[in-house]
Amino acid sequence: MRSTVRLHGGFHRWTTTTKTTTTKTKTPGGPPSFPFPVESSRFHPAYLINLFAGTVRVADTTDASVTNSETDVDGSVRLAGGLAVEKSAAIQAKLSVLSTSDGDASGIGAALYVKGGYHVGGDTYVGGDSMIELGGKVAKVSKSVTVTDSDTAPVTAVTLRLKPGTSATLSLRLSCEWTGGAPASVFAEFNVHHNSGAAPEPSVAVTPRRLGLVRATQSVGSAADDGYFEFVVEPDDSGGAGVEKDFVVKVYTADAGSGNAPTSATAVVVARAQGDFESLT
Repeated sequence: MRSTVRLHGGFHRWTTTTKTTTTKTKTPGGPPSFPFPVESSRFHPAYLINLFAGTVRVADTTDASVTNSETDVDGSVRLAGGLAVEKSAAIQAKLSVLSTSDGDASGIGAALYVKGGYHVGGDTYVGGDSMIELGGKVAKVSKSVTVTDSDTAPVTAVTLRLKPGTSATLSLRLSCEWTGGAPASVFAEFNVHHNSGAAPEPSVAVTPRRLGLVRATQSVGSAADDGYFEFVVEPDDSGGAGVEKDFVVKVYTADAGSGNAPTSATAVVVARAQGDFESLT
């Protein structure tokens, strides 16, 4: 491949290498044009620093392309390594991020990490199984879980994190397919308080369990079904009862004796928190 670089002003030195010879050339200032094979490994680093000390303009209008199942990328500028930009960047066309890294609480390991705020002027589609919002007074998450009929190992639907002396309202909608193929759903609302282990904080250590449940509306299977969803709200006291901690909302399927509760079913969970909380995940 051959390309052309225009150098303006001063003396510039470059080196090109062929199979048998190495040529070094020094040219005085002005706007001459020099054709040479372009392979970054053939340039001395000091030369590159001098070459790109000012404005760099690439006249090639080749658009970015992604081929071979997103394994090959190309464009008018292609870097084998990373790119660091200390000031603003303006992109007039599309921006494609091909990394499949999931986001986490720190954000830094995600495929796209935005430390500050962002604004989206058009429609937004989120295709993952879970959406997590942190640091606000209102947050919503959604995910898919596999619910079972095990009351000793209920599945985690959502986790709410609170500091001591705070509380939040948590609403949760869960839906799945019941035994026999009929739809089943539940909408539940909880008032979750962090009172360092004392009432009204939820607890699994007392009978009956304290759930903080305000209301629950269920529609399970057909009219003849006796099935229902059961909830457990368990504080994580592994670090102590009076510290910032998680309140884990768990769920399992049950019935009044028919045996129709699904032993395993994929459920969609949508949860929303309002109040003074640290995170909803």
